Amino acid sequence: MSYQETRVGVPGIDRYIVAFVLVLFFFLFLKVQGFGYVVGVENSYFYMGKLVSEGAMPYVDFFYSQPPLMVFIFALIFKGFGFNFFLLKSVSVIATGVSSIFIFQLVRNNIGSREALLSVVLFLFSYDLLEASSHPTGINVALMFMLVSTYFFFSGRYMCCGFFLGVAGLCNLYSLVLFPIFFIHSLEDKKIFKFFVVSFVLVFGGVNLVFLYLYGDVFI
Repeated sequence: MSYQETRVGVPGIDRYIVAFVLVLFFFLFLKVQGFGYVVGVENSYFYMGKLVSEGAMPYVDFFYSQPPLMVFIFALIFKGFGFNFFLLKSVSVIATGVSSIFIFQLVRNNIGSREALLSVVLFLFSYDLLEASSHPTGINVALMFMLVSTYFFFSGRYMCCGFFLGVAGLCNLYSLVLFPIFFIHSLEDKKIFKFFVVSFVLVFGGVNLVFLYLYGDVFI
């Protein structure tokens, strides 16, 4: 792609990045306008985060049906800022924004800039995404880490790929749908296999083993 195709009148300004930033800010503007209290499962996550910030632990002190990461994210917010409704609601929106950045870069690097911008628009303004990003329940954070992992997979950085897929798995188990795809690819090269599998096992397996050791059948 030529310089003229990717630049606007000001040297060093990439028009596709400018367009992406404008699209992202428009999305964030729309989402912030919709911040408000709703009767839904997000309140359970907020309360569990509050409990963890006060010293309770998931599985043993209260029932929790997911891997542990999300409640600790909310606990950090409570620990640092108390009950800050805006920050708590922002978790899913921020995660979605980060996801859009990695989608843009992933598609741009492998297909093209126009396609990257179109992909972001389709992603951010799809019905399911607009609805799901209003409720910080963990799905958006898991998706963010899945996209980060996928970006590093296509970039050939397999240790980072395994690490972030492991983190995604600590948010929600359905994130692991990517594991067999990356695993099969890693079998083509011992070095790729070592980097991807070891980093994934250390993160996902290590944390789960700690909780299994601490809480046993309750965690299972």
